[in-house]
Amino acid sequence: MKILTYNKYIDTLYDLLIEAYPEIKDNNILFGWEWVQIKNGTYSKCYLIKCLRELVIYRMNNLIVNIKEDLPNYMNNTYVKEIYPRFNQHKKDNFQSYYEWSCLSFPEYSDTWKPEDFGGTYAFDGAKCDSIQEKITYEYIKRDLGFEYIMSMGSKHKGSHIIEVDKEIYGFKKCCPDFIIERIFKNNKEVKLNKTIYIEYYGMYLVNHKRSIFINYVKKTDLKNIIYRSRKDIIFIDLYPEDLKNKCEGVRNKLNNVLKVL
Repeated sequence: MKILTYNKYIDTLYDLLIEAYPEIKDNNILFGWEWVQIKNGTYSKCYLIKCLRELVIYRMNNLIVNIKEDLPNYMNNTYVKEIYPRFNQHKKDNFQSYYEWSCLSFPEYSDTWKPEDFGGTYAFDGAKCDSIQEKITYEYIKRDLGFEYIMSMGSKHKGSHIIEVDKEIYGFKKCCPDFIIERIFKNNKEVKLNKTIYIEYYGMYLVNHKRSIFINYVKKTDLKNIIYRSRKDIIFIDLYPEDLKNKCEGVRNKLNNVLKVL
């Protein structure tokens, strides 16, 4: 007896699902690139251009409200890794950068963007940051607040400032601060701090968000904060997108509070 399978008549299970329930596609409930078994894992460049546009408009719309202004801030390896990590591999295999991919996906804005608008990016002093928001934070702390000795950890995941934890308990292996401050300039001289300042910027911390990606990010953030605050040998500062508003008012207030106890 010959067993008939769906792929004799249709390419993928996703296509079969859409054939049965076209509203899934019509209402943007599920896209083909969100379905693991799709096109046998092969993607044309034209298809990927469409995928990125769908990702930004329908899946990152809580972060990217104004595409022209916001997209470069979030279209980088760091943020995409948290949302849809497979896109980083697609970028590596098919495009030179997220700048190229974004310009092809949104040609209406391509003339307004520059390659340096997209992360990873570098601060005014050459320090590597993982996103434009981190660059803004780093530059504000160093240049405007005068913390001359702040160091950006960039994408480093090893060294004395890495806190290793039990993955079976926390779901991740280590905590790595975005910035550290070991010394400050005080009373016209360089002073080594008794406790190193660890600073972590949580760019995707969105509370009351129903999507699992953001729910998991918030949970991980809360766990990391518990770990950092359990350390008696450091001073920990957690920063969020709202801290960058009003010319980094939140950043200024949190750093000034730390200065009072140093």
